[in-house]
Amino acid sequence: MSQIKISKKRSQFWIIVFKNDESYGVVTNPYSLPIIQYCCPELEDMSPRGWTITENNNRHLWIPADKAIEEGIEDFIQWAKDVNSHIWLKTNKNICDYFSDELFLCVATDWNIDFETRKYTKVGEAEYKIKYCYPRGEISKKELEDYAEILTCAIMNCIKYLPLGHKDSLLVTSIPAEPDKNSLSWNLAKYVCDEIGATMLFSTLKINKQQTKGLSIKDKIQMWNNIYQSNAVELSKHVNSKKVLIVDDLYQSGTSMWSYAKYLKSLGATEVLGLVAVKSQRDSDNQ
Repeated sequence: MSQIKISKKRSQFWIIVFKNDESYGVVTNPYSLPIIQYCCPELEDMSPRGWTITENNNRHLWIPADKAIEEGIEDFIQWAKDVNSHIWLKTNKNICDYFSDELFLCVATDWNIDFETRKYTKVGEAEYKIKYCYPRGEISKKELEDYAEILTCAIMNCIKYLPLGHKDSLLVTSIPAEPDKNSLSWNLAKYVCDEIGATMLFSTLKINKQQTKGLSIKDKIQMWNNIYQSNAVELSKHVNSKKVLIVDDLYQSGTSMWSYAKYLKSLGATEVLGLVAVKSQRDSDNQ
């Protein structure tokens, strides 16, 4: 028996493909299954049993020799490698006590810093230059446009793996911000919304949010809870019975995105997903 394992450290997506003679077995976790079912429905068509639950709560798909399509299996493996080039996120140890399943799936295009070289990744550099260097006048308008193209291309290459469903019931949003704050996350959300033909959900803070730098994760979560519970956010659309995609430029601890997802679910959103330009190496906030 041979096997191919596709996984990445600190990323939730993984699969193992077993080959025994001419039959195949595919094993994955509950997190990865909806991604596979959305993008590769033909894989399940090869199995007479469909996906089954293993003893350790993973998911298994048996494909007998007379149903296996070699080219289809090879395409699936290559697809899984492409998916695995991104970072798939759940709650980490710092926020798992506060959230459970509010965010159905969340993906970042890449890390902001390469673990081996300790230098910015391509998208990490683009995010940093746009967010911090351009406002300080350290890069030109042309450089800004070049970096923006890097980010938007990475985002659109990543979004195709998310099960977004029908665009008529999909809302795209960014983390709530003060009025007239033209943030990078808002611009990314607007770009994604226009590209896929969904509806933009504008989320505006009706109060001035305190500075989060220096706050503990617990205090930051409490801050967002207070904002949402005091009705201090104005949404441009009702979210009841809608699927919502939150777009952000940077995911660190995840407190902002998970808090917002929890709020949207409390308002009746059927499902909330996350799409992020880059993931920081740290899972803790700046405190």
